[in-house]
Amino acid sequence: MRRIVTRVLVALPVLVGALLIVWTGTLFFGEVFGKEFSPDTFERRSYTYFELPVVRIQVTPVRRTVRRPQLEQALVDHQYIASQSPPGRWDLAVSMRLGQIWREGDAHILTRYLDARNVEGELHWLEWTTSNPAQARIFWPEIARLAQQELYLFMPDLFALAAQPATAQAFQGELNRLLAGKYEELAGVELDLQNWAAAERFYTEALRCEPHRASSVRGRAQARAHSGRES
Repeated sequence: MRRIVTRVLVALPVLVGALLIVWTGTLFFGEVFGKEFSPDTFERRSYTYFELPVVRIQVTPVRRTVRRPQLEQALVDHQYIASQSPPGRWDLAVSMRLGQIWREGDAHILTRYLDARNVEGELHWLEWTTSNPAQARIFWPEIARLAQQELYLFMPDLFALAAQPATAQAFQGELNRLLAGKYEELAGVELDLQNWAAAERFYTEALRCEPHRASSVRGRAQARAHSGRES
C-alpha cells in the first residue's frame, strides 16, 4: 500500500506539470482567430477559440463578436444597400494561427476594399461614396448582389472602374457592359460543364445588365434547351 501511495505522490506532480505545460502551450500557441463577412447585412463577425497545438483539437468554445464598421454602416443608413437581418450566411474573410494567415476566403477581397484608407487616413470608399452619391447608388447594389452570389472575384474590376471619373450615366453603361461580360463568361464555363441551370442563371444576369446582348440570348436559349425548358 505504501508503495502505491509513493507512486501516486511521485506521479501527481508529473501529471500536474504536464497539464500545465499543455495548457501554457495552448494559451501561447493554440489560439485560432478569424473574420467573416455577411453579404446579407454587411456586418463583420470575428471569432476566436483555442486548440491543442500540433494536433489541432479544439478545447474551448468559439467566441464570436458581430459589428458593422463605419463604411458599411453608412451604406445601410443611406440605403445604398438593403440589410436583410438576420444574416443568412457568413463568408470567411481570413483565419489565422500563431498570428499568421493560414486560410483566406474570397470575402477578404471585398473587406480589403472596404477597409482601404487614403493618405489622410480616411476610408477611401466612404469618401468616394460621399463625393459621388449618384454613382454610389449604382455601384453598391451591384457589389452587394455579387457578394450574395459569392462572386467576390468580380469585384476588383468593378472597384477599378468606379475609381475612374465619369458621369453617372456613363458609369452605368460601363458597369453594365463589364458585368454582362463577366456573367456571360462564367455562364459559358457552366455551359461547357453541362451545368445547365447555373448557365441559365448567369446568362440571365448578363441580360439583366444588357437586355439585348445577342450572345447571352443565344447562350440562355441553349442552356434552357438542354434543361428541357422553353426559351
